[in-house]
Amino acid sequence: MTHLRGHRTYISIAATVRVVCIVSFSNKADMSSITTTVADVEQGVATLKLRSSAQEEEQQKQQEEQPYRYAHLLPHFSADRYPPLTPFEHVDPGHRALTLPNPRAFLENATFVDELTPHLGTEVHGVNLAELDGSGRDQLALEVRLLIYLVMNGNC
Repeated sequence: MTHLRGHRTYISIAATVRVVCIVSFSNKADMSSITTTVADVEQGVATLKLRSSAQEEEQQKQQEEQPYRYAHLLPHFSADRYPPLTPFEHVDPGHRALTLPNPRAFLENATFVDELTPHLGTEVHGVNLAELDGSGRDQLALEVRLLIYLVMNGNC
């Protein structure tokens, strides 16, 4: 009970409704009307009916009889554990090709080079990708990064 300026404050908690009423009274006659109102609210609240264990067992049997239709799509969590990732320094091969005097030198041995558009792509014939050295692969990486399409025909 807390006293506020001559009034008495009562806190009533109805457990079934989970209602908290904080009311200030100047006399005890007002308190009886509030108590009956809370009691009326408690009686009007619907009760929660829980399923019996027999119903739960029946539902479990039905679920066990019918396997889940999309079980193959459920996520799979592997029990494998891997060590934490270690930081490393990445060097872009296309950036290395920019340091060369001619970043498109790998196209010198091509039999046919068709620039489709300046920004869309290039069609290349006669360059064997297996014979490219390190700087040639860097130049190829730069071309792939700069263009949307790079079509390699011939002995790729």
